[in-house]
Amino acid sequence: MKMRLKASLGVAVAAGALLVGATSPASASVHMDFVFIQSGHDAYGLYNNYNSYELRSTLTQKPTSPSINTWSIISVAPDTGYPNVVIRNSATNRCMRAMSSSSVQMKSCNSSDPNEIWAMTNSPVGTQFFNFAVRSCLDEGNGGSPYLFHEEGCNSGNPYQGWILR
Repeated sequence: MKMRLKASLGVAVAAGALLVGATSPASASVHMDFVFIQSGHDAYGLYNNYNSYELRSTLTQKPTSPSINTWSIISVAPDTGYPNVVIRNSATNRCMRAMSSSSVQMKSCNSSDPNEIWAMTNSPVGTQFFNFAVRSCLDEGNGGSPYLFHEEGCNSGNPYQGWILR
């Protein structure tokens, strides 16, 4: 038993050393301004109206100046194999916040609130946003109402959970 524990610890320490020395997205810092976030499923883009805390999506084109459908995506927490970011609307300055394991709204930004921190990963269907606080993935949904799909990680083959950043 003692030998197995020593061997396991040795493997864990060696793996940790490899990860620390590796060059990967885990050490990347993200700062993207004036980003248009478009569904990987269709041409719907995310937006937040000035008079609403509701996150919506609609058929639209990328605007030519900051507006209700442009965003800033910024690293706020140490990376854990992928960037941990907040997603802030360029016009309203509100941040995307997981309200439960199924709902998302726009709220005043608080970068230390785990419900506002999103793991940003790449997949074949686009960029995906996963919230560890509620264990849910941002999903386009139907009818222009994005929501959170509760699971243990985003489905890398689901185009409703993929987002194209322009």
